[in-house]
Amino acid sequence: MDRQIIYQNDFFNVYIDHRNVLSLKNLKGGAAVLPVTSDNKLILLNIYRAAFGKQMLEIPRGFREEGETTRLAASRELMEEISGISDHYINLGTIHPDSGIIDEELAIYLALNVTWDITKLQSEEGIKNVCLLDFSDAYRMADNGEITDSFTIAALLRSKKYLLE
Repeated sequence: MDRQIIYQNDFFNVYIDHRNVLSLKNLKGGAAVLPVTSDNKLILLNIYRAAFGKQMLEIPRGFREEGETTRLAASRELMEEISGISDHYINLGTIHPDSGIIDEELAIYLALNVTWDITKLQSEEGIKNVCLLDFSDAYRMADNGEITDSFTIAALLRSKKYLLE
């Protein structure tokens, strides 16, 4: 396919093709993590997303840093966003969040027995607070459209077999 770069930074290349269609390439990769406490509560971020102009419920996620595995990226994001630590990570595989426009593969992890500090949320990233939810409530919220983030929905779907055993 014939395309040219029209913008680039350290995270993305933006292309335009011969049909005048834009696409992006994630240059760093990334990871997302569904944190679960020892009493089986899911921790979801209430985070402001400028693209939508509103708060959204999401799991922690972010770009990989140079030389970092996706598992280490998930662990780092958990620490940065909610000061969270887990003693058990389960790899839930990868997703392509929007294969029609973004060349991106993102790893998803389930983090169990998470401890965290509500006083150390990464507010500069737009995190207002967190919600502690039972899996069934979060799953219902994704099913009825209250949770619309693709990373979070994929994590809920793929973690079901681990959390409902």
